[in-house]
Amino acid sequence: MKIAAICSKGGSPVITCAQLCPEASFFVLTDRACGVEAACDANRIAHERIEEPDARVFSEKASERLHQRGPFDAVIMLFSRLVTGSLLTTHPLLNIHPSLLPAFRGFGAIKNARVAGVRWLGTTLHQPTEQMDDGPIVAQACSPVDPAWPLTRWEKISYVHKVGLILGLMERLASVEASGEGSGPARGEEASQQNGIQSLSPALRTAVYLARMRAIERKEEVRLT
Repeated sequence: MKIAAICSKGGSPVITCAQLCPEASFFVLTDRACGVEAACDANRIAHERIEEPDARVFSEKASERLHQRGPFDAVIMLFSRLVTGSLLTTHPLLNIHPSLLPAFRGFGAIKNARVAGVRWLGTTLHQPTEQMDDGPIVAQACSPVDPAWPLTRWEKISYVHKVGLILGLMERLASVEASGEGSGPARGEEASQQNGIQSLSPALRTAVYLARMRAIERKEEVRLT
């Protein structure tokens, strides 16, 4: 299984999944100097940086790099910039946003949800478009929260959500690979039904992925189910 990620400061869930899943091959693209690059070096994960302020040019360069390094079973974005062109249309691209879309699009989603007093914090895996936090939803994770909790606790829960959604995607890809159905994640509504991870309760069905999820829950002292 080959997984690529496009991320910067929000890339820690990808590093965690790479640590948990040594059988998979990861490649990371960044757009600036950030902590995820040092984490990639520490974990022997291949990575490249594309410093390009123009979204269209960045997208084309990123698409070219992915074609050179791939093919990939999935390309996961934990990224604060819009992308366009062939990066959207020629790769199995999925974005992770820290809210239950369509609520709380854009920057500061976790903080905005807490200020609004929501009682469920969620995270969404979706197929991106050229519009901000738009596109068919593939899977969502959610957990009950209390607005009185500190923001750091909300962020920790969101981090565990992101790890869970990536593991759920990888579990689905491993299942597809084992069955010989082909490679690459399903899309849109069909993907939501096939992945079976509209929430993380229940989500992971195989012992190896469930054990990996439980390890992160214990480490972070967050239980999602």
